[in-house]
Amino acid sequence: MAHDTSLTTKPKSGAIRRQVKGEPFVWLSGGATATGILMIVVLLGYVIFEGTRTFWPQDIEVFVVGESRFTVVEFRDEAGNVLPGPDAPGAIEKAVDEDGNVQGSDGKPLDRAGKPAGDKPFLPLTVARLREIADRFKDRPLFLKSAEGLLKDGERTLPAQEYLASAAKGPSPYMLYNAQGKLQGIDEALGKPHARDYVALMGTVRADKPLDARDLPRKRDGTPWQSYELSPQPTEGLLRQGNQGEGLYTGQEYFIWLKQQVPDVDAYRRENPSGYQRYVVEHFQPSGVAEIERLEKGVLTGWVVGIYDGEKPLSTVEKDGLDGVWTSFNQRLDEMRKVYLKRYDLERNAIGRVNFDLDDRKRELLAVRYNNRKSGEMQSAIEKLTDGYSDWTRGQPVVKVNPTGDEQAGRKAYQDQLTQWRKALDGVLDAWEKDTAGLGLNDDQKKALKEARKIQERRGDLHAMNYAMLRYEVDYLRAREKQVTLKLRTLKGVVASEPLAGVVRGFKPNEIGFTGKLGVYFERVGEFLTADPRESNTEGGIFMVILGTLVMTMVMCILVVPIGVIAALYLREYAKQGPIVAMVRIAVNNLAGVPSIVFGMFGFGLFCFVVGRSIDQIFFPELGSTPTFGGGGILWASLTLALLTVPVVVVATEEALIAVPSSQREASLACGASRFQTIWNVILPQAMPGILTGTILAMARGAGEVAPLMLVGVVKYAPYAPVDGVPPFLHLERKFMHLGFHIYDLGFQSPDAEKTKPLVFSTTLVLIVLVALLNVFAIRIRNKIRGRLQSSHV
Repeated sequence: MAHDTSLTTKPKSGAIRRQVKGEPFVWLSGGATATGILMIVVLLGYVIFEGTRTFWPQDIEVFVVGESRFTVVEFRDEAGNVLPGPDAPGAIEKAVDEDGNVQGSDGKPLDRAGKPAGDKPFLPLTVARLREIADRFKDRPLFLKSAEGLLKDGERTLPAQEYLASAAKGPSPYMLYNAQGKLQGIDEALGKPHARDYVALMGTVRADKPLDARDLPRKRDGTPWQSYELSPQPTEGLLRQGNQGEGLYTGQEYFIWLKQQVPDVDAYRRENPSGYQRYVVEHFQPSGVAEIERLEKGVLTGWVVGIYDGEKPLSTVEKDGLDGVWTSFNQRLDEMRKVYLKRYDLERNAIGRVNFDLDDRKRELLAVRYNNRKSGEMQSAIEKLTDGYSDWTRGQPVVKVNPTGDEQAGRKAYQDQLTQWRKALDGVLDAWEKDTAGLGLNDDQKKALKEARKIQERRGDLHAMNYAMLRYEVDYLRAREKQVTLKLRTLKGVVASEPLAGVVRGFKPNEIGFTGKLGVYFERVGEFLTADPRESNTEGGIFMVILGTLVMTMVMCILVVPIGVIAALYLREYAKQGPIVAMVRIAVNNLAGVPSIVFGMFGFGLFCFVVGRSIDQIFFPELGSTPTFGGGGILWASLTLALLTVPVVVVATEEALIAVPSSQREASLACGASRFQTIWNVILPQAMPGILTGTILAMARGAGEVAPLMLVGVVKYAPYAPVDGVPPFLHLERKFMHLGFHIYDLGFQSPDAEKTKPLVFSTTLVLIVLVALLNVFAIRIRNKIRGRLQSSHV
């Protein structure tokens, strides 16, 4: 039989086979997944890199920048005749440009004959340019002028030519210590006399970025620079000078951008010879220079030249050298840091607890007054009691401490004064009691007045025996902190005094090596995670921020899980499936797409105004318009975020309930169990991994939200944490700090964004790590439950 070729199927090409199998879509899906993973990895890597390098100590460098210290002037009379100097009769100061022209009254240059020299605006001649073209002015008596006035050699005004010819005349004001601990000028340190002509800055480079070739001045032939012509690559570095306050570097910026490795720096002078030239002419690392981190006003950068106890020198550079002073500095710093930490603990914790007790007593007195608000006699009596107590507090003995005297004797003397002062309160209360005896009050009102007196007596005990003595301790420690000081010399020769107790740490980054820098790095990281913020959140740590975020997230989870699980159980197990339940499910799903700020407005209106004010009116009516729960707080913030994330928990719980086999429900009901018993003992245990999955998703979203929190409780700075050692330990009415809002505040509300930019990345990294740790904790619980279910015989 012949073979029928019409029935033979032709083999399909490779492209057709791949299309049939869907391979293009597989590759497309895989590529999209890989791209997403790559983007996440790159983002996390960038945050980790920027967040961790923030705390690495950088070397201190001196930069000689292209701003001229002096402009060149000459003196003429009203007729335009050149005079030998400022002491000549009728001398009028005139600035000179590089062609020898002087400035006329209209601001335009005049030639030597006093005639207009053209329409070009007058540009002053700088000393740096004069050094290059000095031959043009051999026969002219020129002088140098800076912001401090004319350059002098003693009482004599120094001619410009004499300054250029000799380094001994008019030395640089920038003095530094060499490796032998001797002072020398910056020109001597560099071996370049022209360094005296420029401004010198000292600090650490906090950031750098490539300089675009298009931002450079054109070459001498008028053509722009090309990238391939730039070797090495020009950069722009952010220099942190420090030395803020105390009259140091007045008028200069804490942070300043400097251009480095710039080709043809003379082009900057040609294009803008009278402006501030932020390009680097020379730079080097000085020896012996220290970086002093302070509690306030940032860092100090310079040489520690003395340690003093009051007026008594403990160590000076003249007697002990730089190394001896630095040894004394480290010894005294540990001692004074302990004094500061003790005082800080007293102010924040001990005095804080007494203040809370005093506020509680004040509330008790307000409650007595509120309960008797219908009686005018009672109102008048309590008003007199309050006035008498106020008059008594104004008589508190004045604290007079002597940090160099006998501490025990001073404390004993002040305690005796407080005892006498406390007895005076009994006399005030006795006089008040006699004054109110004839008011004709009933027994209940008299009992209320006795209670009011007891309250004031307890307030008096707290004030005299606790608060006042703690204030004495604080004042004594403050006085002691001011006693021991360091003296620091800056690059420009200014000497500043700083209390050692205000120093966080000091180190010499140019000399401590890699191991020393690693130690400083871990100290800074530890401070960042455990210390309180300071300097408007731009310095210090973020412990209060981490604690506020953690407490809010945990309270949110405690609130959202029961609400979401109960709602999902009703929809799946109890409600009759129909159009109404379907509409409810659609509404729940749509809630997940509502902008978070809408939830913030809802929480602000419902929780803060309606619920919070109702609670205040019911439980704290004596406080009047002063809100307790009526303002924002961590409870309302947690509830708002619970509503924001409840759709996530509802959907995840429903999916978990659907996954439980219906045969197990039927078996439980067939054994006589009720529906509730079936749900509690059979369904929920098996659905728990899915419920925890929803909790993890809700936790991750809630921890990162910022917009709604700005309306319902988050603040820039909270003096007290929502959790502490004062009963009831968890204070739901308090405002709190949050990592997300802290990032927003640092990045967009700081007056100096460049100063806080590194902290933005560090705080972002902490937020990511915190959310990851919470998720890992929840995932481990979920996995344990899954393991138990897999090994169960149910």
